[in-house]
Amino acid sequence: MGYFWLARTPSASMTWISGLAAACRAITGNSGRPKGAQQALGCGQPTEPAATGGDSGEQLGGPRLPALPNALLEILVKILALALLDNTLPALKGSTSGTFAAFGYFSTLRTSTNRRYIRELHAMFGTQAPQQTTLSESDYDSIHLWAKAVQKARTASTNAVVKAMAGQTFYAPRGRMTVNGRTRHVAQHIYLGQAQPNGTYKIRHDFGLIKPGPQCAF
Repeated sequence: MGYFWLARTPSASMTWISGLAAACRAITGNSGRPKGAQQALGCGQPTEPAATGGDSGEQLGGPRLPALPNALLEILVKILALALLDNTLPALKGSTSGTFAAFGYFSTLRTSTNRRYIRELHAMFGTQAPQQTTLSESDYDSIHLWAKAVQKARTASTNAVVKAMAGQTFYAPRGRMTVNGRTRHVAQHIYLGQAQPNGTYKIRHDFGLIKPGPQCAF
């Protein structure tokens, strides 16, 4: 049985949150189901820590389990951080080694599109350019999706671009993304990364294309 502690986050996108339960299960492998706090997370709403100072005694998707002694938790606990970005790891000097994170993008993704993205970024801004994260790379994606919609609409008029945005697909550094015409959120890949001693993430699993939840409609 594997256990995890869920770090707090001020806000989260629903597509990202949709992959977290699967990420927790992937951490433990096939030998058991992860234990932690199950909590409803709204789109962009602040959340409280899912667990503080120990195991919550809740099993995701299952019955309540007895709490474990802290000494045993120190051995079994695996940390799934919700906001530990790529550019944070080097500053923590390896203290995060082994920590898991689930994001739509990691700078270490080994795809031809991401390698080209990093290469062109360095060519334009130098090798000391800020390390890319799921937040900064998403701006790049958004600009390209907007440009594709403008080209389709043949105008930059807001209403026309919004209409043209529906169904747009862009093969981004993070992988394929498609805009949902009703919610205007994107279906995208979610990845599970594990922090390494050298201050980078190693991709452990690709959960595939995850659709945004219907509760995100606005």
